[in-house]
Amino acid sequence: MNETPPPLLVIPALEPVPHLPTRSVLARGLVSSVSRSLFSGRVAVAHNGVNPLFKVERRDHDEIFVREADSETPAGATRRALSATMLSLEPSPRQWIMVVDPASLALRNLDHLIPSDSDGPYPPAEVDFYWAAIGQTNLASTGFWAVRAEHLSRVLALWEEAEARSPLPGRPVWPALIQTLPLRKKRFEKGEIIAPEIGLLNWNSISSAAVVTIPEWPTEEQSKFLQSLYFGTYLGDPTGMMLQILDP
Repeated sequence: MNETPPPLLVIPALEPVPHLPTRSVLARGLVSSVSRSLFSGRVAVAHNGVNPLFKVERRDHDEIFVREADSETPAGATRRALSATMLSLEPSPRQWIMVVDPASLALRNLDHLIPSDSDGPYPPAEVDFYWAAIGQTNLASTGFWAVRAEHLSRVLALWEEAEARSPLPGRPVWPALIQTLPLRKKRFEKGEIIAPEIGLLNWNSISSAAVVTIPEWPTEEQSKFLQSLYFGTYLGDPTGMMLQILDP
């Protein structure tokens, strides 16, 4: 078996309201956290903003501009962003695509989340799709999932079909879709991807996770929590130096 390329981490960050950079701000924090955690794969952000994510040019990610749409669901915007990214970057069929909602943060390196293909004496189990659960439930979160590139278009088509069949327009269909998804599935290792419910936070679980993702939270709470977590993880220190700089 040939070694597959490193995973491609895709952040679908289309704004529901054009020119209101809510998801772009979250995406900047996520890209920075992935870079600081020394992820070895490629990172791409698909957005419909008029400006680059960072004022100073950076080489730790690609940006894919996606045109605005008149009206679509958040899930539809995510699917369109992913399709545009695949068309632009053309990953190899067996390459892993890691899809991360902007309302997420990397707290540790992500390289270990998906075992590399290997012909060694203990090859990893054949898996085509990884998923993470919301809180203590068994329901899949849209915040962090991974799929082989050769299966992504099928997943997106099934997602669109499920949404079109839903008797309650706008209601998330992702958890039910993942339960019946006709691919070889596996849940990410326990404790690696944490998608906490807003009223049920467990600090020990969050602080030891590789990724925290909260797409189900209200937008304002997403920003407050993730910015606090980012500064506390990457810029805080026992001496309070950052606080002295910001508030002398």
